[in-house]
Amino acid sequence: MASSVKALKRYEIYDKQLQGGKGRTKEQLMQAVYEETREEISERTFVNDLQKMREDEYLGFNAPIKYVRGRHYIYENKNYTINASKITRHQLRNLRDAISILSRFKNLPFMSHIVQVVEQLEFLQSNASKSRMIINNPIVELEVPSQWPDSNILKDLYLAINNKKEVQMTYQPFNEGEELDVREVRQKVKPLLIKEYQNRLYLIAMNEAGEIRTFGLERIQAVNRLEGRFKDTLNSENYFKYALGITVPNNEEPHRIELLFGRTDANYVKTSRLHETQEIIREDYNGLLITITVYKSKELIRMVRSFGSGVKVISPDWLANAVKKDAQDVVEGNLRN
Repeated sequence: MASSVKALKRYEIYDKQLQGGKGRTKEQLMQAVYEETREEISERTFVNDLQKMREDEYLGFNAPIKYVRGRHYIYENKNYTINASKITRHQLRNLRDAISILSRFKNLPFMSHIVQVVEQLEFLQSNASKSRMIINNPIVELEVPSQWPDSNILKDLYLAINNKKEVQMTYQPFNEGEELDVREVRQKVKPLLIKEYQNRLYLIAMNEAGEIRTFGLERIQAVNRLEGRFKDTLNSENYFKYALGITVPNNEEPHRIELLFGRTDANYVKTSRLHETQEIIREDYNGLLITITVYKSKELIRMVRSFGSGVKVISPDWLANAVKKDAQDVVEGNLRN
């Protein structure tokens, strides 16, 4: 259990002991902590705990703890409790959903600063939920990886981007057939952005030739931050404007894609939108005809192929041929080697 959670548990124990104006000595309060947690605390920890309950702005308890000299500790306000919350049931449900979402990112090294916040929110929300009989089953769940790439590499890249420092990295690329290459490539890059796509993280960086490249983080073997700094920036909204996924080819214009969907998939395509550039040309008994403007990429071919017989490529021809070839290879059992 994290130290912040242990401290919150102690605050709850002190609070139960002092509620209703009951007086408790230092020894009684420390003994109560031991009986509930089976952990002994020092007198210094005890004094710090009470001070934080009184004065810590981050906790916000403002506990009216008074020491009656030579006797015991009491709450000056007999009705006080750290669990006296003005949060409504609706607000509590919203808080629960927010905690659920934030909790999924606690293992990211550069998000470590939110761990204590989430733990405290979880603790307070749990206590408030008990008093309001609210079930804590999640309503919103995000598909977030349970494990991220090497935390040291991720942290080094984050710091390099934040401080605009060049890095020397060792990278194991895929070859043309998307098989993992046995060779390792070392190169110096200017890291610009860490981007997530389909539960995988990618580094967007500028190489020494001034070209922006994409690197899968799970294929980065090592990262060394260098002293050299850079001023280059990346407007990610503009850069990925015509991307369907993570691929942005250098010096290529986006293509206007026309797709005809059968009535079975029409409503899904209209409500989900395949891309921000999606426009509806017509919808009739033949189906739904749309256009999207995107770069040529493997992600585009895979997306179209995922609809199976529910979609027809009207144009361009190269996309229709690529999807047709993939479909034939699947039927004929031709594995890509």
